[in-house]
Amino acid sequence: MYNLTNILKEVLDEGKQVGTLYHFTNYDGAIGIIMKDFKLKVALAPDILKNKEKLPDYARYVSFTRNRDLNSPTISREVRFVVDGDALSNKYRTEPFADVKAGFGRQKPGEKDEAEERVNVEKHNGVVDIKPFLISVDVMEPKDMRVDSLDSEAFFELVQDLKEKNIPHRIVNQYR
Repeated sequence: MYNLTNILKEVLDEGKQVGTLYHFTNYDGAIGIIMKDFKLKVALAPDILKNKEKLPDYARYVSFTRNRDLNSPTISREVRFVVDGDALSNKYRTEPFADVKAGFGRQKPGEKDEAEERVNVEKHNGVVDIKPFLISVDVMEPKDMRVDSLDSEAFFELVQDLKEKNIPHRIVNQYR
């Protein structure tokens, strides 16, 4: 027979069911994330940072997506960080979000397609530490593998960093 204490323990143990989340970036962005010990922060132009009291809404959040093969004209997808969203949401309050202004989400009244999760970084000293929740890093092979290609240089540097730090990773030519 359940009493109130047992029910509350069950609810607290269950936690939020977010599922696997992904954070996409380019090679250089991924190198920066690794160098900062897997702490994500919002990259902002200096003029926006000057007035912290009037930060735009997007400047307060680090975004993740549930879309494992994100295809967006505004988001680099050379590198995909795969994160345990359930565990992440136990430490950071995640909230569903659809960036309707950027053309994401359903536009029909009464329907929401919130394929994005975001974390308000204001409450966490401006960063989200994904290292404890990192499942793997997927690195897309550059389209141009010439030795003198900037993408190739960043790609090889990133792969070397992942190997040296013993981070689970895969080299892929498409996301699955």
